[in-house]
Amino acid sequence: IGSPYREEFVTRVSDYVEKNLFNNITTAEAARYSKYSDEHFCRMFKTCFGKTFRDYITECRIAVANRRIDRGEITSISTLAAECGFKSHNHFTNMFRRHVGASPSEYIKGKEMINMKLLR
Repeated sequence: IGSPYREEFVTRVSDYVEKNLFNNITTAEAARYSKYSDEHFCRMFKTCFGKTFRDYITECRIAVANRRIDRGEITSISTLAAECGFKSHNHFTNMFRRHVGASPSEYIKGKEMINMKLLR
């Protein structure tokens, strides 16, 4: 795959994901948007991003959740999960733990403890 071809694909897909991150994005929709068959899209995506499309979406959503926690922009974990595009609290918690190494609650408590130590 030539470099300009890859760059255009990466840019097009990244823009699509950014605009639709909190919707229910399917691989088929992203493939159609990119003007590729589902199979070709999946191969291209894996080649360009080094991961599956679904894993990329999850990582992007977890990154948004992390930033919101870091900035103190959460009211509840269930609300945060829904606002970041996860269908359930449990799925969000499992994915957060897999990607961050702690549950959202544990991560928040850790941040609070760090902040308390800094204030002393």
